[in-house]
Amino acid sequence: MTLSGTNSYTGLTTVQEGTLQFSGATAWNPILSLGGADVQAGKLVFDYSGDGEFTPAADVFDKLDDAYDNGFLSGQIFSSEATTLCGLGWIDDTANSQLTVQYAIYGDATLDGEVNADDLTKVLTNYNSAGNWATGDFTYDGVIDADDLTKILANYNTTMTCGTAMPGAGLDAEAIAMLSAAGFTVVPEPSTFVLLAAGLLGLFAYAWKKRK
Repeated sequence: MTLSGTNSYTGLTTVQEGTLQFSGATAWNPILSLGGADVQAGKLVFDYSGDGEFTPAADVFDKLDDAYDNGFLSGQIFSSEATTLCGLGWIDDTANSQLTVQYAIYGDATLDGEVNADDLTKVLTNYNSAGNWATGDFTYDGVIDADDLTKILANYNTTMTCGTAMPGAGLDAEAIAMLSAAGFTVVPEPSTFVLLAAGLLGLFAYAWKKRK
């Protein structure tokens, strides 16, 4: 469903399935400035192809960041279906001038409904760099770090089916090989690995501060 032109309704917009698209800044005003949106499943798309170089990315990020602090259960753009496994992810497709907010599993950087090697590649490629959900920042702090690595390893091989997250078998041989190639020591249990990785990063940061 696509809404265009000037929308002035003030109530909450609820997305339960499929794709709800708003075309143009005046069309998405109810989402960003008025009643807000509850993305329970499916996608909320902001089309800014007719607005020159204007993109709602900064505004959407701020609102999702605020909602993340509340577990995505409240805010201007939130999800009443949010859990510790699933929240809201977003991708700004600048080539097509469309920004998508989607109910997603933490770790699903590509928003394809599955946490897999493609998503892990995003995190490892951008590790310790500034970024957003599409590049591996699942904690909305603007940087890809150990917290994001923890998220993706905890949900690795998890898939989304009809709005329900289906946990998989955890790390596979491909993921272990990728992590080893990136310089991380892999131990049998993913949770143990996460703690080890975080501990090593903490020691590195401490040593760097001492040198300074």
